[in-house]
Amino acid sequence: MSQRAAGHGDAAKVMKDMTLTPTRAKKYRTRYNSTQNEVKKRTPSEALAIFVEADLTRKQYEVIHAANKNIYLCYSLIKRQRKTAIHVKSR
Repeated sequence: MSQRAAGHGDAAKVMKDMTLTPTRAKKYRTRYNSTQNEVKKRTPSEALAIFVEADLTRKQYEVIHAANKNIYLCYSLIKRQRKTAIHVKSR
């Protein structure tokens, strides 16, 4: 069954476009891989905001961090940010 017959018109168009020239598929693959790796790591203040807003325990945050180490910072950096925020707020 073809992509178009299955109702996937966009996929059919991409497949047709990739097979037009020998280098087109490589360009698609390069572009696709470059967009997949754009995961932005949280800043300490963003991570602290998530931690406080979600009312997480330390263990809960560490579980989230273990599953997504490329996004979430370790707990010690959040702890340091919290101390800094409290110190700035008390002034």
